[in-house]
Amino acid sequence: MTWLRSKELRGAHWTEIDWEERLWTVPADRMKMRRKHLVPLSHQALEVLSQLYSLHGRKSPLIFPSMGKTGRAMSENTMLNALNALGYKGRHVPHGFRKTASTNLNEQGWDYRWIEKQLAHEDSNSVRRAYNSAEYLSDRTRMMHHYSAWLDECKFAA
Repeated sequence: MTWLRSKELRGAHWTEIDWEERLWTVPADRMKMRRKHLVPLSHQALEVLSQLYSLHGRKSPLIFPSMGKTGRAMSENTMLNALNALGYKGRHVPHGFRKTASTNLNEQGWDYRWIEKQLAHEDSNSVRRAYNSAEYLSDRTRMMHHYSAWLDECKFAA
């Protein structure tokens, strides 16, 4: 529901979440391209974060702490191992959720610029990139709410 890369997700801190604005601000030093990234949070994403906070939010500054190593984020294999345990071994990897989101929203007709910005991708055209600083935040917020609702529909249809 956030489309973050595994490393960006695993290293998340509670201080990055603005509950009132419903926004996750990932600092530049944790992003692949070293640019701050804004992630609009759907109702469903906030509910998951709220549940995680109730489990360990007061004990750790990390949203996804390691279970065995105090003060460290969960390992990069934790998510892969969870998918494998759920029967997806060889068929799906954590990074694949980004592809799933992009593919489905492109097929549904959402603006590719919003999708690419949500994936923290920058325009390959250097001139356009130099002049366009748009975040498309209100449009991406609508899109992310739609995507979480669509995931719910898929879950309940299965």
